[in-house]
Amino acid sequence: MDLTPRTPKHPLIWADIVLDLEDLLADTSMPIYIVGGAVRDAYLHRPLKDIDIVTPGDAMALARKIANRLRGDFFPLDAERGVGRALIDVEGARLTIDVARFRGADLLEDFFEHAGDVVGVLRLEIGV
Repeated sequence: MDLTPRTPKHPLIWADIVLDLEDLLADTSMPIYIVGGAVRDAYLHRPLKDIDIVTPGDAMALARKIANRLRGDFFPLDAERGVGRALIDVEGARLTIDVARFRGADLLEDFFEHAGDVVGVLRLEIGV
């Protein structure tokens, strides 16, 4: 299987909140990836349902930062595994942003070692 990153055949159409997140997290020193359904929906030009983010760093602190800066709420989902949730209001609705720490050494190890527990290999790097 070829895992070389490549440019998609179709442009990704991102909701404004994803662009806001990119700006908000631009000063973050760790890699941050949007994974799974949000990337698929951007590729297929579908409305955003939720956002899943993974990082090798402190995911709980990142989720709290997102909630604080976007005037939302923060909830620790799994402190032991480093998973937090930010709930923010976007256009009159609540958007869930789940942030998880890598369980493997990197994104690919997470996908291959924990495929049943992670969202998928579709990803977009933001920040850094």
